[in-house]
Amino acid sequence: MSNPHSAGRHRLSAISIGLLLVAGIPTPAHADAHMSIQSYTGHPVNDARFTADNDPDRTSAQFEVTGTLRSQDGATLGLNRVAVSLDPGPKMLVASLTQEDAATGLTLASTQTDKDGRFTLTIPALKDIDSYVDDDGLVSLLFVGIDDSGLNLMYRQQTRLPSQPGTPARAKFADDAVLPPVETKDPALTDVRGQATESVLTGLNLTASLSKSGKTSRLRGMDPMQECTRAWNGAPILKYRWDREGGAMRKWVTVQHAQTRKKSTMKYEWSNTKETAVQTVVEITAKGSGATGGYAKSTVTGAGLNFNVPNSWRGNLDAEFDFYHWGLWCNMSGDLTAWRAADVHEIRPYQFKGFSQIDVPGVTYKCNRSAFRGSLGNEMWVSRANTVTTSLSVWGGLDGNGIGGKVQFDSKQVNTGAHKATYTPTAAGAKICGQDKNPAATEKVMEIDG
Repeated sequence: MSNPHSAGRHRLSAISIGLLLVAGIPTPAHADAHMSIQSYTGHPVNDARFTADNDPDRTSAQFEVTGTLRSQDGATLGLNRVAVSLDPGPKMLVASLTQEDAATGLTLASTQTDKDGRFTLTIPALKDIDSYVDDDGLVSLLFVGIDDSGLNLMYRQQTRLPSQPGTPARAKFADDAVLPPVETKDPALTDVRGQATESVLTGLNLTASLSKSGKTSRLRGMDPMQECTRAWNGAPILKYRWDREGGAMRKWVTVQHAQTRKKSTMKYEWSNTKETAVQTVVEITAKGSGATGGYAKSTVTGAGLNFNVPNSWRGNLDAEFDFYHWGLWCNMSGDLTAWRAADVHEIRPYQFKGFSQIDVPGVTYKCNRSAFRGSLGNEMWVSRANTVTTSLSVWGGLDGNGIGGKVQFDSKQVNTGAHKATYTPTAAGAKICGQDKNPAATEKVMEIDG
């Protein structure tokens, strides 16, 4: 595996101590004299994997990511710096079990927000990045804050990089608060029934938290490079990596919700674990705080399940996963052998265990519009691109006392043609309803009385 930051020490060292770098990228046309939107983008002189759109060997084309940086109360954060990295992919995480430097990040670009918190990150064309790409052709982009005034930001986005110049990157498992789904008829962004499956990386709403009175408040995220700089007492950092730690933790992950009454049954076919993602959870031991860090798929994928829901049942359909802690390690610039633990640990989904359950939660779908109700005279199946987002229970940290006090996190299931929910009438007069749309247009379907 190539060195993720060969010849890039000066670039990363500057980023790690919070400097804004400019590489001759022109200011966007919408900027005015009061705005400061300047973007540093990787160049082949820094790393051989940075290339240009006219390179026939490129893996992806150059593209832009736009968005707004806000505080937790919704206020825009002007004149703050944001960076994006190529986070280690599943192959790299697995390889890290036997290769010390396998799961290393690659910083792609940084920028400063304008006075209204808006930013544009220019991502270069890339090549020789196969180890960062998963089996579905997705990479993990990690957005972090690199400001040295107490801004804390971390958001991980599963992304399909564009292969053709002028086309956008596409987001999968996006957080609805960060990147709402878009209405589109583009075949590349829709499923077999014409429903949007992926958004594009424009108009992100990234939320950061700020330190108060010298004490870090409860974080929404963290910056690996800042934590590395802290671990090395301010020394310039060359790169970071993730190492797996400890034993597996087993956790139920909800992939669908089911509701039947006395006249119908339901079957849910969950055939591809690649369509499930879970928010990662970060524990910053050195600061006594915790955070969620965006959605991640399991590192190792496996077989699926068929859930059979009987009459008169309401519950979540759960699959059991192994989760592991991954520790953040930091390499000091100028010494390739100098690695130090940052006392930062992230919980990530590792693999589907093969076990399942139907549990009974305290929530239920409701159907209040008569227009979405009707007779279920025959078997009906629903396969939607809509996602099912459910909250997982609070988890204990490495010491069993909780992560930053307590952190709750979510799972997200993308429904595709391979994930069918089939409702079957078992008695005359069965009625079916969609919570927010017609049953054929939503995954939130239930049997109702009357």
